Amino acid sequence: MKHCFSLLSPRHLLRGCLIAWILFLSACGPSTPSETTETGADNQAVVAPKETITIALIPKKKGLPYFTSCASGAEAAAQELGNVTLIYDGPTDGSPEKQASMIEQYALKGVDVIAVSPNDPDVVAPAMRKAREKGIHVIAWDA
Repeated sequence: MKHCFSLLSPRHLLRGCLIAWILFLSACGPSTPSETTETGADNQAVVAPKETITIALIPKKKGLPYFTSCASGAEAAAQELGNVTLIYDGPTDGSPEKQASMIEQYALKGVDVIAVSPNDPDVVAPAMRKAREKGIHVIAWDA
Protein backbone atom coordinates (compact mmCIF):
# COMPACT_ATOMS: atom_id res chain seq x y z
CA MET A 1 0.00 0.00 0.00
CA LYS A 2 2.88 2.35 0.70
CA HIS A 3 4.00 2.14 -2.95
CA CYS A 4 0.65 3.47 -4.21
CA PHE A 5 0.87 6.60 -2.10
CA SER A 6 4.49 7.29 -3.04
CA LEU A 7 3.25 8.10 -6.55
CA LEU A 8 1.31 11.01 -5.08
CA SER A 9 4.32 12.75 -3.58
CA PRO A 10 4.45 16.55 -3.85
CA ARG A 11 7.35 16.24 -6.28
CA HIS A 12 5.41 14.00 -8.66
CA LEU A 13 2.30 16.10 -8.27
CA LEU A 14 4.16 19.33 -9.07
CA ARG A 15 5.93 17.72 -12.03
CA GLY A 16 2.60 16.56 -13.41
CA CYS A 17 0.99 19.96 -12.86
CA LEU A 18 3.87 21.79 -14.54
CA ILE A 19 3.83 19.46 -17.53
CA ALA A 20 0.05 19.84 -17.83
CA TRP A 21 0.31 23.63 -17.51
CA ILE A 22 3.06 23.86 -20.13
CA LEU A 23 1.08 21.68 -22.52
CA PHE A 24 -1.95 23.88 -21.86
CA LEU A 25 0.08 27.02 -22.62
CA SER A 26 1.43 25.45 -25.80
CA ALA A 27 -2.05 24.53 -26.98
CA CYS A 28 -3.56 27.91 -26.10
CA GLY A 29 -0.75 30.05 -27.48
CA PRO A 30 -1.10 32.15 -30.60
CA SER A 31 -0.84 30.15 -33.76
CA THR A 32 2.09 31.20 -35.88
CA PRO A 33 3.17 29.65 -39.13
CA SER A 34 6.01 27.22 -38.53
CA GLU A 35 9.11 27.35 -40.63
CA THR A 36 9.57 24.36 -42.90
CA THR A 37 12.17 23.32 -45.37
CA GLU A 38 11.70 20.97 -48.27
CA THR A 39 14.02 17.98 -48.41
CA GLY A 40 13.57 17.52 -52.12
CA ALA A 41 12.58 14.10 -53.45
CA ASP A 42 10.25 12.93 -50.70
CA ASN A 43 8.73 16.35 -49.76
CA GLN A 44 9.08 15.83 -46.00
CA ALA A 45 9.03 19.02 -43.94
CA VAL A 46 11.27 19.82 -40.99
CA VAL A 47 9.48 21.85 -38.32
CA ALA A 48 11.44 24.39 -36.28
CA PRO A 49 11.54 23.72 -32.50
CA LYS A 50 9.21 25.67 -30.24
CA GLU A 51 10.49 28.73 -28.42
CA THR A 52 11.68 28.56 -24.83
CA ILE A 53 9.16 29.12 -22.05
CA THR A 54 10.43 30.86 -18.90
CA ILE A 55 8.69 30.01 -15.62
CA ALA A 56 9.30 31.83 -12.34
CA LEU A 57 8.46 29.51 -9.44
CA ILE A 58 7.95 31.50 -6.22
CA PRO A 59 7.42 29.47 -3.02
CA LYS A 60 6.01 30.72 0.28
CA LYS A 61 9.44 30.46 1.88
CA LYS A 62 12.65 29.44 0.16
CA GLY A 63 14.69 26.83 1.99
CA LEU A 64 11.86 24.71 3.39
CA PRO A 65 12.24 21.01 2.44
CA TYR A 66 8.77 20.83 0.84
CA PHE A 67 9.44 23.75 -1.49
CA THR A 68 12.98 22.53 -2.22
CA SER A 69 11.44 19.22 -3.30
CA CYS A 70 8.91 21.08 -5.45
CA ALA A 71 11.74 23.00 -7.10
CA SER A 72 13.65 19.77 -7.79
CA GLY A 73 10.58 18.21 -9.40
CA ALA A 74 9.92 21.32 -11.47
CA GLU A 75 13.54 21.44 -12.62
CA ALA A 76 13.41 17.76 -13.61
CA ALA A 77 10.22 18.42 -15.60
CA ALA A 78 11.80 21.46 -17.25
CA GLN A 79 14.83 19.43 -18.30
CA GLU A 80 12.61 16.63 -19.58
CA LEU A 81 10.62 19.05 -21.73
CA GLY A 82 13.76 20.74 -23.02
CA ASN A 83 12.30 24.11 -23.95
CA VAL A 84 11.58 25.35 -20.41
CA THR A 85 13.76 27.66 -18.33
CA LEU A 86 12.87 27.49 -14.65
CA ILE A 87 13.69 30.27 -12.20
CA TYR A 88 13.23 29.24 -8.55
CA ASP A 89 13.22 32.24 -6.24
CA GLY A 90 11.35 33.28 -3.14
CA PRO A 91 11.57 35.10 0.15
CA THR A 92 13.75 33.47 2.81
CA ASP A 93 11.59 34.90 5.59
CA GLY A 94 8.12 34.13 4.20
CA SER A 95 7.24 37.78 3.67
CA PRO A 96 4.17 38.28 1.45
CA GLU A 97 5.41 41.79 0.65
CA LYS A 98 8.65 40.30 -0.72
CA GLN A 99 6.60 37.80 -2.73
CA ALA A 100 4.60 40.65 -4.26
CA SER A 101 7.82 42.50 -5.09
CA MET A 102 9.26 39.38 -6.75
CA ILE A 103 6.11 38.91 -8.82
CA GLU A 104 6.45 42.50 -10.03
CA GLN A 105 10.17 42.03 -10.79
CA TYR A 106 9.59 38.88 -12.85
CA ALA A 107 6.69 40.54 -14.67
CA LEU A 108 9.05 43.38 -15.64
CA LYS A 109 11.62 40.82 -16.84
CA GLY A 110 8.95 39.37 -19.14
CA VAL A 111 8.78 35.76 -17.98
CA ASP A 112 6.05 33.68 -19.62
CA VAL A 113 4.63 32.13 -16.45
CA ILE A 114 4.67 33.06 -12.78
CA ALA A 115 3.72 30.23 -10.42
CA VAL A 116 3.38 31.49 -6.86
CA SER A 117 2.49 29.85 -3.57
CA PRO A 118 1.04 32.94 -1.87
CA ASN A 119 1.62 33.54 1.84
CA ASP A 120 -1.14 36.14 1.96
CA PRO A 121 -3.42 36.27 -1.09
CA ASP A 122 -4.64 39.75 -0.18
CA VAL A 123 -1.09 41.11 -0.35
CA VAL A 124 0.09 39.34 -3.53
CA ALA A 125 -3.18 39.51 -5.52
CA PRO A 126 -2.57 43.05 -6.87
CA ALA A 127 0.89 42.06 -8.16
CA MET A 128 -0.54 38.88 -9.70
CA ARG A 129 -3.29 40.92 -11.37
CA LYS A 130 -0.76 43.39 -12.83
CA ALA A 131 1.33 40.53 -14.22
CA ARG A 132 -1.77 39.00 -15.85
CA GLU A 133 -2.60 42.36 -17.40
CA LYS A 134 0.85 42.30 -19.04
CA GLY A 135 -0.04 38.99 -20.69
CA ILE A 136 1.88 36.77 -18.29
CA HIS A 137 0.24 33.50 -17.27
CA VAL A 138 -0.09 33.54 -13.48
CA ILE A 139 -1.00 30.52 -11.39
CA ALA A 140 -1.26 29.96 -7.65
CA TRP A 141 -0.14 26.62 -6.26
CA ASP A 142 -0.18 25.18 -2.76
CA ALA A 143 -2.54 28.00 -1.85
